[in-house]
Amino acid sequence: MQEALRDGAGLAWPPCPLPHADDDVQPHVLHVLPDLGPDPHWVCEESGTAAAPLGALGATAS
Repeated sequence: MQEALRDGAGLAWPPCPLPHADDDVQPHVLHVLPDLGPDPHWVCEESGTAAAPLGALGATAS
């Protein structure tokens, strides 16, 4: 789904809602890790920090 949005509409989704100490960090997305298996989470592609469990991203974004 993420690739389809990026390629078809030019959208980066979902945008990373986490604060970053480096102000030069460009807007970026979250990825689901692990792709398969137990306990998947949305993870920041820049820092590797877990942002939210899969299915709970809207509850943590502000």
